Amino acid sequence: MTISEFIVKQFEDFGVRLSDATVLDIVLKNKLTANAEVTASNHREASIAMIKSVPKLLIMPQAVSEGGVSISKASREAILDWYRLQCKEYGIKDELTKKPRVTFL
Repeated sequence: MTISEFIVKQFEDFGVRLSDATVLDIVLKNKLTANAEVTASNHREASIAMIKSVPKLLIMPQAVSEGGVSISKASREAILDWYRLQCKEYGIKDELTKKPRVTFL
């Protein structure tokens, strides 16, 4: 399975359909080779590329299918839960979870 196919299939598990342009954007931003086979040595990089793309996907309107990307509200929560779990696993900063702030006056 190629890296591009891996990314597409992983998001399909959440009911998210990615356009070819979105997959290409994920691949290029993370300096991956779209047609390279997923192996033990590049699996981590492909997974991190997917994780880093989640904030952009979740900014898109809910329950809208346009431009090749479709995310429903139900899959949005599942993706967010998966994103948080993966951020912890890979040591990536969670950009989506609001942290409580304490201000001393």
